[in-house]
Amino acid sequence: MLVTMKEMLEKAKREGYAVIAPSIEGEACMAAAVEAAEAHRSPIIINVRINAFDDKLPFYIKVARRWAEVADVPVAVNLDHGKTFDENCRALYYGYTSIMVDRSALPYEENVAQVKQMVDIAHAMGVSVEGELGELGWAEGSTKFSVNQKSAEKEMDQTLTDPDMAKDFVERTGLDFLAVSLGNKQGGFYKDPNFVPHIDFDRLVEIRDKTNIPLVLHGGSGVGVENLAKACRMGICKVNVGSELRANAAQKIIDDPVKAKRWAFQMCKEGYREALDKYFEIFGCEGKAD
Repeated sequence: MLVTMKEMLEKAKREGYAVIAPSIEGEACMAAAVEAAEAHRSPIIINVRINAFDDKLPFYIKVARRWAEVADVPVAVNLDHGKTFDENCRALYYGYTSIMVDRSALPYEENVAQVKQMVDIAHAMGVSVEGELGELGWAEGSTKFSVNQKSAEKEMDQTLTDPDMAKDFVERTGLDFLAVSLGNKQGGFYKDPNFVPHIDFDRLVEIRDKTNIPLVLHGGSGVGVENLAKACRMGICKVNVGSELRANAAQKIIDDPVKAKRWAFQMCKEGYREALDKYFEIFGCEGKAD
């Protein structure tokens, strides 16, 4: 069933779990995500970037909505990292049920003003809104986060989400969910495969208590099972995961290119699903669709 993230994540907040939000790169990923959610009896959020499919985006959003409509578990279709007014408006026009208004790179007051503007528009259309506060940064190619953990933590402290600012941000914008920076990075893998980022759980609890809305963690790949499970019990209600899922899907093709000439769709779907399956138990959302 097609739903908004608001009804989905408010339930997750009440019951103390998080919903997985996989990054979608094509119909094979959509199929894998929805089928996995049905198998685990879990809600799921299909994350689609506005530039992921270029001029084919309207078609793929129709496909995503159709997958959601025929699923027997709750499915939301969410715009991930909408960076501009144009992107956000296009997402509303194409039929996303939730949008992310990401203005986190702007000065604080501009972030507030632009998010508030889109919240007013989106809410009038029955669409829920996610914003971002703090600097999440990018894991891919980052050595400074895996060489010296103490110095890395000190450096990261300057970019983490401030709890008092988060409270002000939520009150002034009226948004539904807030993506927060707690010490991990997004968009790739840490160069040291054994490195596990330090997550500031005390900060998470303070933000949770001061904002009282569902919180979002971007960059789920490489955070570590214990960190993820703990975060999902302490106020994180949505976790974005992408790099690991895409890498596993691609590896299927790399391992057997001959077979892939005929069965690429199925192989991608299997690889994506294999990496996705473990997260339902970790996030605590298994069985929460019923």
